[in-house]
Amino acid sequence: MKKNKELMSNLKEKNMKKNKYPGKFIVIDGPNGSGKSSLIKKLVKELKKEGKDVAVTKEISSSKIGIFARETMSETNGLAYACLIASDRYEHLKNEVIPMLKERKIVICDRYAPSSLVYQQMDGVSPNFLLNLNSEIIIPDFTAILTANSETLTDRKIRRAERTGKPLDRFETNNQAGIELHFFKDAVERLKKKRWNIEVLSNETSQNFNENLEKLLETIEEL
Repeated sequence: MKKNKELMSNLKEKNMKKNKYPGKFIVIDGPNGSGKSSLIKKLVKELKKEGKDVAVTKEISSSKIGIFARETMSETNGLAYACLIASDRYEHLKNEVIPMLKERKIVICDRYAPSSLVYQQMDGVSPNFLLNLNSEIIIPDFTAILTANSETLTDRKIRRAERTGKPLDRFETNNQAGIELHFFKDAVERLKKKRWNIEVLSNETSQNFNENLEKLLETIEEL
């Protein structure tokens, strides 16, 4: 019993790792329908215009573990799915993110640990367990959390599904946008305590979109 308590104490004391590599690690996260993909696409285009060496990646990743996680999303949940997502993240860091950072690239990642603190909490997993599970990951140099009101998020998800023919996953159905927003707010506060450089950016309107693009370009230039 004493050894178990010591082990749990040590887990609680662990901190995520700073990016020690020459490249810059940028994460853009947020609820489904917040406009991440569109902003990333435009951001990458502008960075390449400036001559920057940019790489784009995402989570859930395209690794074997990531493919399995996507395929089993509808039938796996709770602790098992949280561990599966974390396993994919560590593989993603080892095989994609870190090698690109070593090459001095600006690595832009669509979703990362904030999403785990949201969707796995929606699955009933405690935030402390999730933070411990992710205690060995790299802290991004900057993380943007995009938001919009719940009605806008829901409308965008429905229109995307109609446009692409791709059905909504279990985290996107049943008007859960308000729950997502609640847990993203919680995730931001928790990650700030872990010394993350993280900001919430409203992405409700086209003006917001343009402002967010400029904000990201300026932030990346200053890193």
